[in-house]
Amino acid sequence: MVNGILSLAAPATARFNLIVRPLLQEIATAQTPESLVARLAGQRGIVLLRSAGFASPQARYSFVTTNPFLTFRSFGSRCEVATPLSPDSIPQTQYGNPWHLLDALMARYELLEEIDLPFPLGGCFGYWGYDLKNFTEPKLPRRGVNDLELPDCHVGFYASLVVFDHRLGKTCIVATGLDADGARTEARAREQVEFWAELLADRPAKTLTSTRSLSESEKEKLFSRLEQSEAFELRKTQEHILPLFEREGRGEGQRVAKPISSTVTREEFFAAVARAQAYIRTGDIYQVNLSQRLAVKFPWWNEASDEPAREDACPAKNAGWDLFTRLLAVSPAPFAAFLDCGDFQIASSSPEQFLRMSGSHIITRPIKGTRPRSTDATRDAQLAYELQTSTKELAELVMITDLLRNDLGRFCEFGSVQVPELAQLERFAQVQHLVSTVEGRLRKDVTHFAALASAFPGGSITGAPKFRAMEIIDELEPVARGPYCGCHGYLGFNRESQLSISIRTAIHKDAMAYFHVGAGIVADSIPEAEYDETLAKAQGFLSALEMKASSKVEANIQKPE
Repeated sequence: MVNGILSLAAPATARFNLIVRPLLQEIATAQTPESLVARLAGQRGIVLLRSAGFASPQARYSFVTTNPFLTFRSFGSRCEVATPLSPDSIPQTQYGNPWHLLDALMARYELLEEIDLPFPLGGCFGYWGYDLKNFTEPKLPRRGVNDLELPDCHVGFYASLVVFDHRLGKTCIVATGLDADGARTEARAREQVEFWAELLADRPAKTLTSTRSLSESEKEKLFSRLEQSEAFELRKTQEHILPLFEREGRGEGQRVAKPISSTVTREEFFAAVARAQAYIRTGDIYQVNLSQRLAVKFPWWNEASDEPAREDACPAKNAGWDLFTRLLAVSPAPFAAFLDCGDFQIASSSPEQFLRMSGSHIITRPIKGTRPRSTDATRDAQLAYELQTSTKELAELVMITDLLRNDLGRFCEFGSVQVPELAQLERFAQVQHLVSTVEGRLRKDVTHFAALASAFPGGSITGAPKFRAMEIIDELEPVARGPYCGCHGYLGFNRESQLSISIRTAIHKDAMAYFHVGAGIVADSIPEAEYDETLAKAQGFLSALEMKASSKVEANIQKPE
């Protein structure tokens, strides 16, 4: 212990050979993950992976990191690598399989000689979008239009981070001293510790959030809205089953309709369901996940007048963070995430773990089956019983569990793949799901990136058989999924990795918020019910945007021209 900093000390011979070990410093602080992010105004590549308030052991830690020493983005086979901390850094372009390039980069920074810890000692943080499937399965077509022009993959390599241990109530700084060339120095590690220690100090700091971010009273107001289930009832019209939304205007008493656009109409969604069921009847697939993408302007201003956008409403540069804090307030989840990707941000309240890897041990936890929560305890129990006894939902989950068991079997040691939990009920703020657990042991020649690439994307959000389901998704969905149904999280330099499925995930770009919602289609699916399920899954997102149901405003979900 030196000046309160614990060095993961190497033996004397290793120190003689100038092996620099990461520094860990436990620090007493009143800061939360959110307040720490608020102090990072102006920093590059902010990442918050937020877990708290859940009994699951996977939700023990939250992580905050910033200022990656290397960034990686891919657009098909074109990959951009940059070192943003270097003066006059110019991104370099390489062509190839992003999975292979990332695996090679990761090998440069691995810290395999370190002691076992349940959290990352630095690592690769970011998102891996759904369309990376084409490099897992090169024969897949790519028909969906990338209309938002988002990278397939956006990740950063981070040398330091802050770990919040919610079980023990402790906070720890991790600093590796790594640089883009793979070199480690103790001086750089100490600079990283000092950077975080100053931010964690209990003193006033500039806030990253805007004047329109959620106050405690606003959070209570939003939670109150959630408790009023009639605020989210679906209204049936001749043409649509859809929620009608509006919010307060700036003028007293004004109410301004907020139209929501979708990539498909209700009828087009029904037609896609019918087409998917035709494939099921011919034996092509057993199940497939179909989605639609909703979009709404965010931040808002008073559209009832010609008044220009008000900067104090929600500055565009902070709107993505504002969206995340709102989403987290109304839809808490064990794998929430905020990713600042420069010209766009990602806000997620994902409930589903994709892969958890610790050394050679790997776990995946697929989710299938959804029912809403109710504030009435009896009704809530009825909904849970309905879910647990639903032949359709159980069949879907068993099918996907078997698919993931086969996925893990491709790169795990023979006989190591097991299913210790099947169709367990898990409850969240607005919905409840059925969840299974599949685990195995990686073969010695398989890296964490190789395992991720082989299992990607998660079977719970594609269908079965997986390859044919992905072909059909590409045929029936008009736009690229982007981050949706890919994954986000981290792969640690010390082989501690955790990835979550990117569902319940919003994208903020160019003053618009985008949000995908999907449903699993099987032979006996009812198109109206599947469409309703997509809208039910959007409730947290819409509530976060301060929208509420109303019979006074006719505002259909519209397909943009």
